[in-house]
Amino acid sequence: MIATNFRQARQIVTPDVGRLVQPRDSVAIRKALLDLLKEPQNLPNLHWNAYRKTRSMLWTNVADEYLSLIYKLKLYPKPFFSPLNLKYLEKMRGELGLIQFAKLSTPNLESGYTIDDNARALICYLNLHKLGFIDKEELERKAKFFLRFIELGKQANGRFINYLAGSDPSVTGKNEEEDLEDTLGRVIWALSEFLVSSFLENGKIRLSAEKLLTSAISNLKYHTHLRAGAFSLYGLCLFGGKRFKKEVRFLANRLKRSFLKKIDSSDNWHWFEDRLSYSNGILPAALLRYGRFLNDKKSIEIGLKALTFLCDISFFGDVFVPVGQRGWFEKGKKRAFFDQQPEEVYHMILALYEAWKVTYDSDYRKLLTKCFSWFMGNNLLGKPLYNPTNGSCYDGLTPLGVNENQGSESLLSYLLSRIIVEEVYS
Repeated sequence: MIATNFRQARQIVTPDVGRLVQPRDSVAIRKALLDLLKEPQNLPNLHWNAYRKTRSMLWTNVADEYLSLIYKLKLYPKPFFSPLNLKYLEKMRGELGLIQFAKLSTPNLESGYTIDDNARALICYLNLHKLGFIDKEELERKAKFFLRFIELGKQANGRFINYLAGSDPSVTGKNEEEDLEDTLGRVIWALSEFLVSSFLENGKIRLSAEKLLTSAISNLKYHTHLRAGAFSLYGLCLFGGKRFKKEVRFLANRLKRSFLKKIDSSDNWHWFEDRLSYSNGILPAALLRYGRFLNDKKSIEIGLKALTFLCDISFFGDVFVPVGQRGWFEKGKKRAFFDQQPEEVYHMILALYEAWKVTYDSDYRKLLTKCFSWFMGNNLLGKPLYNPTNGSCYDGLTPLGVNENQGSESLLSYLLSRIIVEEVYS
């Protein structure tokens, strides 16, 4: 960047961005241009620094800053939504499924695909149709697409892998390196949402989903992690006890036992484990949904206690501050504030939604709204995560600012959060 030397330009065009020249001096412009071209290896860094420094000046971002201020001043009773933009979600769709990561806003096929993201996408499209954002034909196309991808992850023993390579549907080494319990839980949740929906009557599609769910349920006995069980429980509750009642009761009782075993009244540690890590909100959300669908008062009581504890450590005034992924929050130690992930925000919104559905206490709706405003810039750094221009969501907040990459998980977390808030205020 080469600019005329005046006050506002001096604030932006620093040496790490470009060069300043005196007004009406064409010789100086020529010299600055030649100086920059002499060191081509530095141009990408200059370009990137210029890009970052000027994002806040876009009119869309200026508008978001005003909206964030309105939320903080409580001048608007409910969230203001920009028109729903699904173009970026479609852009992230590869030949097989949703691509996992992006380099900035360019889908990175080398990152491959995950069952996790595609299960989330199936849930997302089901609920987009429920709220009238897409028609039945579009839902049927997307359901076929994502169910086919989930089927690719099914193994001969009925278990599910998570990672598939980008160039072909081959299994990658990551499936041997990482725990895959969460994937099974998300598959069960997505298939449950699909099978209880009344929107799709295609018998062939439903039969395929039934077979996948039966296979997944047969592996529930291998669940040992609470979050994996909570993902499964959150989906299976939708059957209202008419199906899988034994499995649902087992998963709910395990969550309740974990809470009662870990609760410590002496230091006010009211949580299921000795630390808060990732997707924390799904634990109280699953118990609250279980209590709501199967009329279990003890589950509601524990779910609300755990959610109160989570709120107490996550809200700083009107700002939601999820537990950071760099260290998490171990009992008796200091909590981490960064990196903050969109998925963590979504699961908190999910828990607050379930608490609101159980109690219809307006305080939960208010907290849910504050939580959603994290995407709009009501966060520790005052930076918006959602980009209404292209319909993407940045991958998180770091101590240095926004993670500029825009992957599938982050966008789905925003869309699923927005769907909940839209429903609450409809």
